[in-house]
Amino acid sequence: MRKISKLLLLTAVIAFLGENCFAIPFEKKLKKENECAEYAAIADAYYDQKNYRKASEYYEKARKAPKFYDAMTYKLACSKALGGEYVAAKDLFAELLAKEPSNRTLRESLAYSTVMSGEVESGAEMYESLSDENPEDGNLMRNYIKVLIASGQLEKAEHQLAEYEKLFSKDADTESLRNKIKAKAEAPKEDVSNESETSESETVSDGESSDKENTSEDKTEEKTDGSSSEKTEKPTEKNKKTEKSEPEEIEEDLIPDFTQDFD
Repeated sequence: MRKISKLLLLTAVIAFLGENCFAIPFEKKLKKENECAEYAAIADAYYDQKNYRKASEYYEKARKAPKFYDAMTYKLACSKALGGEYVAAKDLFAELLAKEPSNRTLRESLAYSTVMSGEVESGAEMYESLSDENPEDGNLMRNYIKVLIASGQLEKAEHQLAEYEKLFSKDADTESLRNKIKAKAEAPKEDVSNESETSESETVSDGESSDKENTSEDKTEEKTDGSSSEKTEKPTEKNKKTEKSEPEEIEEDLIPDFTQDFD
């Protein structure tokens, strides 16, 4: 009986030692990293195909391993930006920039996504800082001028364009930018006097219709319907003017080199 007990105890000890001695250290962590590496490879393939929605989906999965978190977050932010999800991209770039404030690629990426998310003036300030720090970069200065034009800061855009021409001389790009500034300056603005004249004419027509109320009930109803429809349409037009929309002047070449690896 003792021999059987000793044999069972010895078997249990061997099984315990075998399980622990031959198991791979940090196996769970390695399995997770390998899984995330596979997700990253799938995401890269979708990114190359310009399928940024699917790329974002797999970069999100790939960044669950702490080892890959920053690199995959950067690629996720790039996919969001190129896929038109500018607010999400802005938040992700800001998260990374908080860890590495001097990273120029991140700063440019944040500036771009900030402008494209509708915060044009904030984005212009970011581009101004970048341009001041890197006066030798003509492409960066051109982008800054484009953002100034988009935000309506035309005098500042003119000044920056003059500085650009001093540093890099006139070319087709400067001519194009000058034309944009001119077109923006000459664009028709809302005429308040026209609106007041319109309201006065409406008042007159309302007065005339009130004088003719007793002539025909049918005509009165038609005029009432017409005037009410006009009044309901005008606030809609005003709302359209005040809506925040994506700046028309911003162009594709504002996007930084998102193919650059993030260290």
